[in-house]
Amino acid sequence: MDYTLARRILGNDFLRPTAIMRATRTASYAHRISYTPEQMSHLRGAPCSKQALEWCRDQGSILLPGPPEPLSLIEVWLLRKKDRIFGQFGLGPSPDDTVKPLWYMLRKGPVPSATGCDFPAQQEMLSIVEDVPNAAECLWALTVYHAVTKGYPLKDCQLRTSSLDSNGNRYWIGRLDMEYFFGLTADADEGVPMGLASIRRF
Repeated sequence: MDYTLARRILGNDFLRPTAIMRATRTASYAHRISYTPEQMSHLRGAPCSKQALEWCRDQGSILLPGPPEPLSLIEVWLLRKKDRIFGQFGLGPSPDDTVKPLWYMLRKGPVPSATGCDFPAQQEMLSIVEDVPNAAECLWALTVYHAVTKGYPLKDCQLRTSSLDSNGNRYWIGRLDMEYFFGLTADADEGVPMGLASIRRF
């Protein structure tokens, strides 16, 4: 990946591994993110074309690397010592729902026209290159984006993820009344219009 090109196209919405390592070396973080030289080389060598970077910009997405090793939802949540994003864990998502050492493009808002639709209908609105992220991937993006930029990528919205707890309730993540948090809801619950998160993996 051409980091200079990515920065020129995406600006602050491109997070380098070195920026994440530097940002998590503060007292606010319980665990310092540290990539090995081999991992840094692997991330830089990942294929990502100019067209993909322009797609990322045009879709209002951020581009960031995953952690050096797979992390679960609770492991991502525990990265911060204080001011953690409020979370409702329920009975926990599948152990397979982790954020992995890949490159991710995550939208900074819901999939267009998907808010208020049921989950199967929302999935039909994804482009061929997009997928629904799990809760750990979403929380990682929020956490490290805030660490590096001191801001958050999402505006007022609640976005469904692919993660389910053992009762079949779906995890969502978002911002309401200037506060960020994640929680659980049944797919059939029509109390709050839910949007859909989307991601590309490299």
